[in-house]
Amino acid sequence: MAWEISDKNDLFEIIKFLRIQEWQHIQATSLYISNFKPVYPKPYKVITLLKKVNNEIHGLISITSLGLIYPVLSSGIAYSPDDRASLIKLLSKIFFRPHGVIGLKRDVDFLDSILLKPIRGVNDYKLLNRNSLDLFQTDEKYIIKKATLKDLSKLIPMEYEYQKEEVLLDPKDLNKKAIFENFKQKLKIDDIYYLLDRKFPISKAATNYKSMEYTLIGGVFTWKEKRNMGYSTALLKYLINDQSYQKLKTALFVKSSNQAAIHLYDKLGFKNSTEYKINYYKV
Repeated sequence: MAWEISDKNDLFEIIKFLRIQEWQHIQATSLYISNFKPVYPKPYKVITLLKKVNNEIHGLISITSLGLIYPVLSSGIAYSPDDRASLIKLLSKIFFRPHGVIGLKRDVDFLDSILLKPIRGVNDYKLLNRNSLDLFQTDEKYIIKKATLKDLSKLIPMEYEYQKEEVLLDPKDLNKKAIFENFKQKLKIDDIYYLLDRKFPISKAATNYKSMEYTLIGGVFTWKEKRNMGYSTALLKYLINDQSYQKLKTALFVKSSNQAAIHLYDKLGFKNSTEYKINYYKV
């Protein structure tokens, strides 16, 4: 069958499909839940394209109003020329400006071959998951706090540096005003924690997205002069424990080139590495 635009009647089949390998698709899954319950997104916020075979979903593409696109394709499925042609035809009927495609490398590469848009840059990551709710023992010598809006001015310098190191293709693209407003919003809706040293925040970590059973951790940053001293480890143990208390397992992605971080996450039990990718398009 050809690709089609979904409607709210597809919601439970969408959730069923996304939960097959939920830890690999936390960002996409988060679009279809609210307070851990299935909720179909408003069409002006998310357009969902489906590929069905015998009424079962074998492919999903979520296009958000921000221009972020999340493709999720069944593994081992070969898409025929007719499948590709039907997707190209459907996309031509939808007005959207792709800003970035995010997901497993194989899925991002497939959609990129369909979109044929000029790419501004690519970030390659390793996606890891900790498939356990086991708690860590924590050291009480560390002062860790959950951030609120009152902490914005204290934490925003770390967020600027995190964006330059881990997110932006070129540090010169830093838009402090946009990052400030985005981080301010995150403080309202996400769980952000920070660790203090002599009353100064030196490390931070956050929950970026939540699905049915998983939390995607992000925004992990420690000032360079304070690295390799155990601060990030202590903070992540605290954050993971907090999610485990909520019966949520954890996952995260890290730049493939960041071997120090990959080693840290391995020690914390993050395994099952798979290739993850973000393509940024010229807008």
